[in-house]
Order: sequence, then structure tokens, then C-alpha cells
Amino acid sequence: MKIEEAIEKYYSKESLAKNICKYQLYYQIGLGNIVLESTQDLEETVQKIKELKLDVSSQMVITAIYDIIVEMCEQDDFEEVFDKQLRNLAFIQVLSDFVKADKELLNPKPFVQMIVDRIKEDKFFNYNMQEQFDVDLKVMLPSMMFNITEELSCEIKANMLEVYRLDQQ
Repeated sequence: MKIEEAIEKYYSKESLAKNICKYQLYYQIGLGNIVLESTQDLEETVQKIKELKLDVSSQMVITAIYDIIVEMCEQDDFEEVFDKQLRNLAFIQVLSDFVKADKELLNPKPFVQMIVDRIKEDKFFNYNMQEQFDVDLKVMLPSMMFNITEELSCEIKANMLEVYRLDQQ
């Protein structure tokens, strides 16, 4: 797929809403799992998540989508690997955000490496996380579809096409 075609497709209203929603869910579900692994205690996990107040912006997702398109869209299996790449970027982002925000985390390098290895090996996103993702996506997607208007998606798409053209100069 050509980059311009991928930008047209992945920044359409429906695709943009779905991918922003997915990324945010991957981020939040990944956060819960990462914090639980660091604390090993459910109550402490809930408290730490509240304290850290980590969240992801839609702009971050828009940029992540662009990065995936530019890096991978010419691959034959691009459409199959897009979701996995989006998920992995969300997990890496939340891991980075968590390590920066949690000042109590002792010896973060081995912890980070363990999580990164599991993400790369496709062993981090487990069955329970998938179940939670599926349930939450059904609940959150209608709201995201409402919030992302046709006008907004066209504006974002035009901006991303312009960014691509500028990158080519």
C-alpha cells in the first residue's frame, strides 16, 4: 500500500476513532498490568494508578498511526500487522511513562527489559487483557465515534498528508 493511500484509509473518521480508542485501551490495560507486576498487590496497584494519573493524548495516537504508516505500509502484510504494532507502541509508551512517573520503582532497568522482551515476543498481551479490551472497546467506541467528526478527521488527514509531503522534501 502506498503511504498516501494508507493515510487516506487510517485517518478516515471510522478508522481514526477506532484506532484512538484501541490505543487508549491498550495503554490503560497495559498500565494496570505493568503496575500490578511492579507492586504484586491489587490494592496497591489501584492506589498507584490513581496517584500516577497517567493518560494518553489523542495527538500521541495520531502521531503513532503516522509513524506506523511511514515505517510499515509498504509491507505486504501491513494491514494484518497494523493493530499489533499499534498495541505494542501503546505498551511501550505506557511502560516509558510509568517508569518516568513512578519514583518508588527500584532498579527499573531489569523490569523494563523484562516487559519489553515480553512485548516483542508477543507474550505481554494475555487472554485476560484481551477479554477486558474486547468488553471496553464495545463500551467506549460509540463515544469515540461521536467525538471524532468527519470534519475533524478530514483536517487531521490533510495535516498528515502535508507532514508526509514535507518529510519527502
